[in-house]
Amino acid sequence: GGSAYGGAPRSAVLRFSVTVRRNVTAAVQDAAATVHPASLSVPEDSGRQMYSGFVQEVVAQGLNPFLVERTYSIVNNTTAALYFDEWPSLATGGTLSFTTRAHAFGWLRLWVLRTDRDLRTGAETSSLSNFTLDITPVNQPPSFALNSSKVPVIVREGECTAATPCLAEGVLINILPGADVQAGPGGEDWGEKAQRVSFEVMLQQAVS
Repeated sequence: GGSAYGGAPRSAVLRFSVTVRRNVTAAVQDAAATVHPASLSVPEDSGRQMYSGFVQEVVAQGLNPFLVERTYSIVNNTTAALYFDEWPSLATGGTLSFTTRAHAFGWLRLWVLRTDRDLRTGAETSSLSNFTLDITPVNQPPSFALNSSKVPVIVREGECTAATPCLAEGVLINILPGADVQAGPGGEDWGEKAQRVSFEVMLQQAVS
């Protein structure tokens, strides 16, 4: 270079391009962050539950989300399955739905499996996150039935006294302190069988 003798101090400008190629595996993994609540709580026997937008996504900057196919599922668990009539599922859009088993209650940890497939290469990656579900117990009312073969109870006037009360056995049957179910998978008293049942007899005078 230099400008002596009428020389030019700078050369001509030459142009070239640089292409930065994103690693396919990394592109799939950081396509978005999965965000969902850390815990849920539902009462026993609350029926089918639906949580719209349970899973939300934060798309990574600079990545076209249309190049990644994403699916979610709740990882099956043999013990946890005993608490559900409908196993939890995640629909497109992030809606969580499930139905708990009748009279079941307890604390569970469930795992969300996210699977990403790169639509250009077919490469797949997956990741796990978890949340807790607390199915809180609800005290079920006791129940019983009258034994039709023992009702009505007929006694003669003066036959029953405070000193010599009459005994009518087997009048009440199918006496349950709560729900008619067996114990839960962890030995929980789902049927509330430890509760004590008492009865109050209300008299109604017959008019002849």
